[in-house]
Amino acid sequence: MHHEGHLQTLELLVDINIDVCLASFNKEQKNKDSDQGLDTDIMAQMLDVKINLTKPQYFALMSLVTLVPKLFDFSNLNQQSLLHTSSPGPIQATAASATADLIPGIAPVAKMADGEDVSLWTAMGLAFTVTNATLDLFDTMIEATETTQNNSISKFSLNSIHVNWKFQSYWSMASEISFKAFRTIDTCTWKTTKFQEIIPVADHDGDQLVLSYNQLAVNSNCSNNP
Repeated sequence: MHHEGHLQTLELLVDINIDVCLASFNKEQKNKDSDQGLDTDIMAQMLDVKINLTKPQYFALMSLVTLVPKLFDFSNLNQQSLLHTSSPGPIQATAASATADLIPGIAPVAKMADGEDVSLWTAMGLAFTVTNATLDLFDTMIEATETTQNNSISKFSLNSIHVNWKFQSYWSMASEISFKAFRTIDTCTWKTTKFQEIIPVADHDGDQLVLSYNQLAVNSNCSNNP
């Protein structure tokens, strides 16, 4: 950004602290602790996050976000080569038990074609928490009376963000994201533009929004019924 011919710098990320705990278990450890234990368990926590973006950077970020679902599209993978260790015969998942440590929608038990029960397990689990995330959006067109500080257009704030992602055997997957509150604050009071509240402020102590996504096994010989 420029102001009166001088370059104005904008710090994109401000003071990010991330704590990550990763635990990996072999077969002997899983059998000792729990029959349905994770192969890999990842827990991450991030405190206050502040992001500063200009409008072009914001539009580029949104374009990138739309590509994220393609990262989890395994429909074109060759399951016969990837699942060479799986038992032959069709597999049909049964209903999940109440004690299973899984996101709803993925069953922990499957049945072979001959009726034999086969245990499914969660290969990887990820729990990610962000206390508070704030996005400050700036305009790139600075007028003669403006500076970098008062060039902000709007602020977006997310509180108590929780992301849970579990990847199960036979390429099933479940994920869930939730947050406590979403706020939109207009900071350009001297302009006529306004940001409309997309999500109304909640009047309860629960999560304001919860999104869940389940992907069933993509192998034609494997089905999963919640």
